[in-house]
Amino acid sequence: MMNDEYRPPYYPVTGRHRFLEAEQRQDRWLSLMGTLAVPILLIALAIWTPPSEPNFIVCGFRRLTGLPCPGCGMTRGISALLKGDWRLAVHFNPFAPIVCFISIVWWIRSLSAVMGWHRLMRSLDQWVDRCRRSGFGWVCLGMITAFWVLRLWTTLADNGLTIVRHGWLFRWFF
Repeated sequence: MMNDEYRPPYYPVTGRHRFLEAEQRQDRWLSLMGTLAVPILLIALAIWTPPSEPNFIVCGFRRLTGLPCPGCGMTRGISALLKGDWRLAVHFNPFAPIVCFISIVWWIRSLSAVMGWHRLMRSLDQWVDRCRRSGFGWVCLGMITAFWVLRLWTTLADNGLTIVRHGWLFRWFF
């Protein structure tokens, strides 16, 4: 006789793993949250008109060091992109169109999981796996790193080290 505290990792009758079912429930929950959150975020960014220079800096790295990170300008870039201004979007951050595209693909995948469109979900998962296996992620990481180095170089060439004085680290220690 089994005591009440012990539960096998599978259901004895069906042989299905409890962990697999919990993972599927978690995937449906995340898919539901993605299906609801992405459109709300994109609508808010489409309505919002970003300033050319941020009044309030959201980026933790920039607040800490005073230097821009690779993602600085992404929110303003996606907002400009959703209004149809590609030039301004790329000016704020050249990766804004890519991130917007990935967000929309993720939303379609989440919606297909919630709605039970398994064929579409499998197709998107296969496409993501092909991108992952082809080394596309490493290429993107290399491009982001090169962009960041170029951004830091131009920022420091224009402003020198005076821009670092805007960061919290400089104010804490000097």
